[in-house]
Amino acid sequence: MDSRVVALDVWLNRRADAGHRALIVATGEHDAAIAWACRYLDALRGVETLTLSFHPDAPPPVRHAPPPGQLVGREFDAVVLDVFSGFDADTLGAVAGTVRGGGVILLCAPPLDAWAGFNDPGRGRLAIFGPGGDEIDCRYLRRFARLLDARGGAWIVDAARDPVPSTPLATRTVDLGWTSDEQREAVAALCHVVSGQRRRPVVLSADRGRGKSAALGMAAAALLHQGARRVVLTAADRGAVRIVLRHAEVALGPGSRAAPGICRLGDRVIEFVEPGRLLDTDAPADLVLVDEAAALPLHWLESALRRFSRIAFATTVHGYEGSGRGFATRFGGLLDRHTRGWRTVRLAEPVRYAANDPVESFLFDALLLDAEPAELDPCLDRRLGDLRVTTLDRDRLSDNEPLLRQYFGLLVASHYRTRPNDLRYLLDAPNLELVAAFEDERVIGAAVIAREGGFDESTAARVAAGRSRPRGHLLVETLCVQLGETGWLPFTGMRVVRIAVHPARRRCGVGTTMLNYVADAAAAAGCDYIGSSFAVGVEVARFWRSAGYVPLWLSTRRNATSGVRSLLVARAVTPAASTSIRRTRNRFLEGFAIRLAGQYADEDPAHVLVLYEDCTRLPGPGAADLAAVARFADHEGGFDACFSALWRTAQVMLSRSVHLEGLNERERHLLVRVVLQQWDRARAGSEIGLAGRRAVTDCLAAVFRRFVEKSIVPPVTGP
Repeated sequence: MDSRVVALDVWLNRRADAGHRALIVATGEHDAAIAWACRYLDALRGVETLTLSFHPDAPPPVRHAPPPGQLVGREFDAVVLDVFSGFDADTLGAVAGTVRGGGVILLCAPPLDAWAGFNDPGRGRLAIFGPGGDEIDCRYLRRFARLLDARGGAWIVDAARDPVPSTPLATRTVDLGWTSDEQREAVAALCHVVSGQRRRPVVLSADRGRGKSAALGMAAAALLHQGARRVVLTAADRGAVRIVLRHAEVALGPGSRAAPGICRLGDRVIEFVEPGRLLDTDAPADLVLVDEAAALPLHWLESALRRFSRIAFATTVHGYEGSGRGFATRFGGLLDRHTRGWRTVRLAEPVRYAANDPVESFLFDALLLDAEPAELDPCLDRRLGDLRVTTLDRDRLSDNEPLLRQYFGLLVASHYRTRPNDLRYLLDAPNLELVAAFEDERVIGAAVIAREGGFDESTAARVAAGRSRPRGHLLVETLCVQLGETGWLPFTGMRVVRIAVHPARRRCGVGTTMLNYVADAAAAAGCDYIGSSFAVGVEVARFWRSAGYVPLWLSTRRNATSGVRSLLVARAVTPAASTSIRRTRNRFLEGFAIRLAGQYADEDPAHVLVLYEDCTRLPGPGAADLAAVARFADHEGGFDACFSALWRTAQVMLSRSVHLEGLNERERHLLVRVVLQQWDRARAGSEIGLAGRRAVTDCLAAVFRRFVEKSIVPPVTGP
């Protein structure tokens, strides 16, 4: 027998005996690698396999690479991933998580020394519109191939000459089962949320493949068996909870799946409800289970904590779904403020394969799934002069693993959703610059900067006419399409895609220092503006405004994952851009005031208030309006009869801080909900604990009475 076959058989059997998975890389020409995979799978009997490839001769069953979420809950003994069809880190992470202990992940790939020059179809996702936009580097693939060769976690096969292994995989597959002591503890903790003291939530955290979703499903089913009437399951993505419902269905018995998103036991129900609809419904729930909580914005989680006294949360710490590591820090503080005695349950042991799986270890390294910020002492009274801010050389960064882990780990810790594919974007996208702030040799700040804009006259005309949507130019394209501001199209600018500061150094001026560095770089490069787009929030909006950035647009649609709208801001570098910013700002704010009763009617009042801090040129009340406001304040004029005057007066009250100083949070909330967003008074009142339209009207009358009595600012009759 060929010695190479014997060695591979021994290696595979050792992995299988340990309950571990194996990673094989069949290298060579595309046809040869696919042929090797076909011979390998042909030798297997009675096992479940999957192939992701576009090659016409790929071994069945073949699928084009699906979104990673579609693989949740699936299990295979062997998976073939065709790198020639396009390398996708998210898909690799998802596929690997479906393979049982004793199984094999097989990559069909070019020779490792050819990855740096490999014309990967997946590179097209990084391209942007414009000259040089398709010049994609191969730093990411070069690094991945280097790790494959150096870490010893994979068996490299020459597809043109190496035989396939001779031992059938079916004799080596290890079934570790779904239930573990950790899962039983998690199920008990989740059930105790219902039977124990109120407002004692549980946070279930785990790396991918630890049986978190199974524990949620088993707990929901157990509660129905114990008499619970309704368990609500929610998540940013309905597809993410399929495995939860599947395990609930198994625990409840055949026929319990009543409809998509619903399982029943008699008249008792487990029901999926979308996050936005959940907060608007009055239907009672014995328990609310929030899966992949890191994908939801903190303000939604805070609202859910206030609304539901029996609630539990689950999140993936390291996985292709996005890391929950940074989320754990932020959410822990929120739980401390709103609850007492909340509990964390951690699932550490994998359920499909044994602990210390070498494939998992390799993927954590290669995809940086476990990247963490540098370890720092608690924030000291450091001077800004101790900071060193610089632009990183991406060639050197891709070869410097400790620095890359610190930089990427900082982004992971600071943002809701950082996926493995984001690492390739950082290393290879053609229009990016990476800025880092160092304290000694440790990264304490990271900013990802994209160059954009600079359209020629012909391209600008096509964009303005709606005939072209240039990829990679978010700010100028948005302002042109949404506000008709075509004057931005010839401008060149820098857009801050992400900015992150080490948790131990926040509020020390690090973020502002990095933005000042970017401003200097933009001026030196001849750019017209610097901008950014981010999930709107009070603190983040004020941070950008304090750095001189002006709000220019709030998206009318919410992000499909986070449920939050995006706020676009910019700061001028040249006089021409300064003029455009003033014009665009006024156009946006005037439209924003009008749209508050329509497209923005569901926006958080706190977000509306922070944007109104810039609305100084909106029309205010005239003498007749002030007289109508006085009548309403004295209960001599009805709300509907005086509404237009109240609306114009509210513009002034909310845009000038002197009028807000005496208003509490409830009063500000009602001004936004009832007067600007034009909610029904009873509905607005119930949101903050006021019963009935009369109570709301009385509260607003008191607010406007104080405005009339102050009369600090003369009436404003126009912009």
